[in-house]
Amino acid sequence: MARWCRAVFLSAVLIVFVAAAAFVPDGRAGRRDGADGPAEGGPVGVQVESAARDRQQKGKDRGHIQLYTGYGTPERILVHGRVLEGKPYSMPQGKGSVLGNVARTLKMLETDEIPDRPVTVLCAGRKATAVTDSEGFFRIPVECGARPFRPGEIPVKIEVKLSPNGSIETRGIVLVYPQALSRVIVCDFDDTLCQTGMDKKLSAAWKMLARDPARMKPVPSMSEFLRALAAAEQNAKQPTPVFYVSGGPVNFHPRISAFLRRHSFPAGVLMLRNLGLGSANDPLSVQKYKTQRIGSLLATFERGQFILIGDSGEKDPEIYAALRKKHPDRIGAIMIRQMGQTAKKGSRFDRMILFKDGADALSAAVEEGLIKAQGAPEERAAPAGPRPLPSSSSPPAEK
Repeated sequence: MARWCRAVFLSAVLIVFVAAAAFVPDGRAGRRDGADGPAEGGPVGVQVESAARDRQQKGKDRGHIQLYTGYGTPERILVHGRVLEGKPYSMPQGKGSVLGNVARTLKMLETDEIPDRPVTVLCAGRKATAVTDSEGFFRIPVECGARPFRPGEIPVKIEVKLSPNGSIETRGIVLVYPQALSRVIVCDFDDTLCQTGMDKKLSAAWKMLARDPARMKPVPSMSEFLRALAAAEQNAKQPTPVFYVSGGPVNFHPRISAFLRRHSFPAGVLMLRNLGLGSANDPLSVQKYKTQRIGSLLATFERGQFILIGDSGEKDPEIYAALRKKHPDRIGAIMIRQMGQTAKKGSRFDRMILFKDGADALSAAVEEGLIKAQGAPEERAAPAGPRPLPSSSSPPAEK
């Protein structure tokens, strides 16, 4: 009973946060890794846990590893995830009832973490160890040593010791990018890719709680646009990194990742917020949270031009404008989806590319020279689902 009370409390907190996020001027909570360190994230947007199948040696119901696809550079990578009690969350098949959807969402929000457990990482002949924190998270940097990591996908194995006689393990991948990237794409999720209606806070919160995940609607043609944009600077060996940076709760990783796969968005890194009021949680302010995350990516990929994509429903124009002012030579373009009554032009959209849907964004990107005019989007499209690019963390910038 206590577990469900906690879930109800968390859902109430979610509704309050969604309703209040746009009005909070500044963050009131710190990060567990410092403002300039790697950003927390989760299972890659398009790959999620399908590439990280748990192989539990003993006690299948005692716990599981929620592994987030790591990413990094040839010099340094970051492997991270979370250890939770019970079995992994499984997405429902087919249409669900409102009560069933609410129950599943509450179950997703209610997690029982396994703290203070030794974690061992084996990756490309290197070994590193750590201990899960109070919320079950582990973040393990792995240095390259004398041999740099090769760009591309690197398999990784994680083992967690639950007791002297029992352990669980899982396998996944780490995505290694050269630091000399020409382009990095950062994209919001709610109302940029998925029709959430965040400009109507209480309605959006209810949708998050009660809607059927399979019926979440994408913004028309946005997956085709993003694939074309990711492919525009792509070579045969290394796709353009795509980072999905959202203020949604970290507990929604399975739901959002499944959405990105289902609608064929390009493989990429999903970064979500660890909501709460303690010092180990992410900032309550969406502006401060996103600024930290994107700032960490800018520090990791020191030479790439960033394309920032968001919507007018919340604070994306202000967040991106502030980043461009601070890093004028690093922000190559800002693209904002106009929605509802926030679609009026004004100073908040100064030097930004405005669009209404994916087809409009594609035309605008061609006009601005971000995508070449010749060829259909499908011919240039970056690979979609279930393979990822780097996931939820920003490695080399950690202190």
